[in-house]
Amino acid sequence: DGLTAEDKKNKQEIDDLLSEALNKLTFEEREEHQEVLHGVKNEIMEDDTFLDQALQELECHLANTKSGSLYEIAERIDAAYVNDKAFRVMFLRANEYDAKSTADQMFRFFESKHRLFGADKLVKDITIEDLYEDDIACLKVGWAQLARRDRSGRQVFLQCGGLLLHASPFTIQNILRVQYYYIMKALQSEETQLRGTVSIWYGIGNLKIKSRTGLVERFTAARSLPQKKAAIHVCCDDAQQFVLSSVMVKVMQANMRARVRLHFGSLTECQYQLSTYGIAPQSLPLDAFGNINLDRHQRWVQSCVMEETLVELPISSPQALEPITTPNENDVLFTGG
Repeated sequence: DGLTAEDKKNKQEIDDLLSEALNKLTFEEREEHQEVLHGVKNEIMEDDTFLDQALQELECHLANTKSGSLYEIAERIDAAYVNDKAFRVMFLRANEYDAKSTADQMFRFFESKHRLFGADKLVKDITIEDLYEDDIACLKVGWAQLARRDRSGRQVFLQCGGLLLHASPFTIQNILRVQYYYIMKALQSEETQLRGTVSIWYGIGNLKIKSRTGLVERFTAARSLPQKKAAIHVCCDDAQQFVLSSVMVKVMQANMRARVRLHFGSLTECQYQLSTYGIAPQSLPLDAFGNINLDRHQRWVQSCVMEETLVELPISSPQALEPITTPNENDVLFTGG
């Protein structure tokens, strides 16, 4: 199978971790995880009273724990940005309205944002104009994409780290800024905040990753972003790929490990397995041979450029177009020809 004795040991360790995460759940918790994985869990109905209470609890927790944090510094710079209701609700949704978890993530968010973009951008929404030239080149590679939504309307993120092997060398900072940008861009959608996100780590055929370099940093940085992670699907056609990505499983919280699913096999086999979780084959930008199609991703990048520089374009400009949206799995798309 091409695995060394050390690889086999690591694989067994990950299998044990995933099994342990499931075994620690009560029957009710296991049922809830299954519903989340398959997109059938009932949504929390938000109302003003519920949100106001959650916001009050968050404010109390922040007030008691923010001392000395970058969050506190950001608040001093621009209190309106940090205290914005929509901004805080986004984090509450990502943490199932738990005040402590939400506050902890907000602290991590500003620490990560400060490392990636510096103090002068701590209290501003990051746009494509805030990315360096190398960052934009890294974004255009398409190693991380917004795929179409799944059957339940959840945003699917496709990550093909192997694409970076065929591109110019990028620093981990380039990769982390791209990750920040595309995830936060997706989270501008209230539907995505409420329904959650699903990540697919794809390592089949010529899209395999070759080393663990930067994987922990990517996963740790992603945890600071306010996405309600519903599931992580690892797709690979050899066990070596899972061994390489196992480093991320090791740093996951047990609750998240219970939402990891492994899919071994060919593209067709993995597509079938994903379809049982509501992710249709046409949701992913892959052709019949497993090659990634970048057309839609490049249009998305261009729409971001137009949308975020729209203020500089005259109203009559032919470039002042509607940005593309993320279609649902059941939407019908027409092409010419």
